[in-house]
Amino acid sequence: TPDFILSSRRRSLLSEKDVFQQLVLGGGAISSADWLVEICDALTDRAGEFVEELHDQILELEEIVLMRELPANGRLARIRKQLIMIRRYLSPQRDLVARLANEKLSWLDEDDRRRLLDIADRLRRWLDEAAEETQNAAPAEEPVAAEAVEAAPAEEITPAEVASVEEA
Repeated sequence: TPDFILSSRRRSLLSEKDVFQQLVLGGGAISSADWLVEICDALTDRAGEFVEELHDQILELEEIVLMRELPANGRLARIRKQLIMIRRYLSPQRDLVARLANEKLSWLDEDDRRRLLDIADRLRRWLDEAAEETQNAAPAEEPVAAEAVEAAPAEEITPAEVASVEEA
């Protein structure tokens, strides 16, 4: 039926809880199409908040590096990894939302399509920001790595160790 929503999930999502809470309070989606737009919007908002949070963490770490204080070991690398993971998550989501907006589905009206296009545009901006942050974090990581190498005790490398690395 047009008003039936089937969901398959492995874990609970905060975005889903947000949309459900709106329904419980008597607001929110009034149709399946409206629910789809609401859940896409909620997922996009949560992802955007996460990207902004990672951006703030990178700025904080860059400030620490500029002050010549070393941040917690591997913290910047973990943030970069999270940015890469969120990009892997958001990219197919952006493609799906854009495709839904452009499909001529009878149960989506023009307002739904416009809202989906807006969501796809927000996803594109978050992806661009995540890509930029990933690139910007790399130079900030270099001084940390260089100082860590300088601070480490010098170890003598044997010719056998060099050969084993070259063979690998």
